[in-house]
Formats: sequence, structure tokens, C-alpha cells
Amino acid sequence: LRVDVAWARAQQTLIKVAAANLISDPVFFFPTFYTLKEVLHTKRFGLESVTSGMCKYRSQYFEDWCNSWQIWVPAHMVTYSVMPPHLRMPWIASASFVYVAVLSASRGKYAHDEATERSPREGRSTPAPAPKPVMCRSSSQLAAVGMGGGHGEA
Repeated sequence: LRVDVAWARAQQTLIKVAAANLISDPVFFFPTFYTLKEVLHTKRFGLESVTSGMCKYRSQYFEDWCNSWQIWVPAHMVTYSVMPPHLRMPWIASASFVYVAVLSASRGKYAHDEATERSPREGRSTPAPAPKPVMCRSSSQLAAVGMGGGHGEA
């Protein structure tokens, strides 16, 4: 390959990787993820669930982005630079499987899933009541309860 063609391909790859990791995931994927997680756990769909989900995203965004970038930056570099088009779907499916495992490990437990409450009279486990969505707190309040990212969000 000529140097100018190789440079153009490298630029296109970097633009695609940047768009996926700096625009698509932070703006579309994570807000949707946290909102749906909140809706599924509270069994309510409305502005309150969206607000609560977005507050949780705000408190954990930096760690989520770093986890995402650890998987997707290298995966997309391979996808857009060396992977033949006919193998891109199996490759992305495999990378997605790894990423979902990371996401489940880091964000799979819901804050109120600590679980089942034990009934003192009956001595058996009963499901905990559906939690109410938490309202947004300031970053200093989140840091005080151990939920702040600690990334200069004061």
C-alpha cells in the first residue's frame, strides 16, 4: 500500500472508533442501559425512572466508560482495520459477549437486590418490596454515601 492510502485508512479507522466510543456509547447506549435497568427493577415506566437511571449513570459514568473502552477500542480497531467484512459480525458478536460479561460483573447487581427479607414470624424468605427509584443527588452527596465517581465532580 502507498503511504497516503494507508494514512487515509488509519484516519477512517480512528474516526469510526472515536465515534463509537465517544459518541454512541456515552450518549445513546449507557443512558438507555440505566433507564431500562431502572424500569425493569422498579416495574415503573415514567419520567421518575428515567431521572433515577440517569442519576445512577451520572454517578458511575467514568468507570463505565473505562470498562467500555478497554473492550471496544481494541475490538473496533480490529474490526475497522484488519477484519474482512464477512467476518465482522461474528467478531463483534464475540466481543459483545465479553463486554456483556464485564458489564454484568460491574453493573449487574441492583442496589436494592440485597434481596429477600426474612420474615421473623414465618422464618422463610419473602421477596423484598419493589424499590422506589432514587432521586438525583449532587455529586458531593453521592461521594458522601460512597456512590460518587471521585473524578473531580464537585
